Amino acid sequence: MNIMNKATQPYASQQAGIEDVSTRIEKAYEYEKHRPKNLFTVKMWEIVKNPDRNLFGGFIKRWKEKDTLSAAFINEAKIQVGEAFDMIVELESKKIKSNDSKVTSFLSANQ
Repeated sequence: MNIMNKATQPYASQQAGIEDVSTRIEKAYEYEKHRPKNLFTVKMWEIVKNPDRNLFGGFIKRWKEKDTLSAAFINEAKIQVGEAFDMIVELESKKIKSNDSKVTSFLSANQ
């Protein structure tokens, strides 16, 4: 979420931080992909990191295309991305189940 706060600055000036966070997300995705019985978490990570969606991947793509983003846009995007990250954590910590309405709604809305 911290890197998203910096999107009011030119993309190139934050590229190292963007790449670091993107690499961490990719590592988390790869880790989850190789764990058994983890289909829902993997699908959620795919949606979060997808540059053609409206979560983290899409945010980074838009930042790169526009070079800077407005504070209002950033704040709205952070809410959505934060909720997605929270849901992944809750699913992995077993606070919610894969058949929970939040998970099924998230997956069906993002197909």
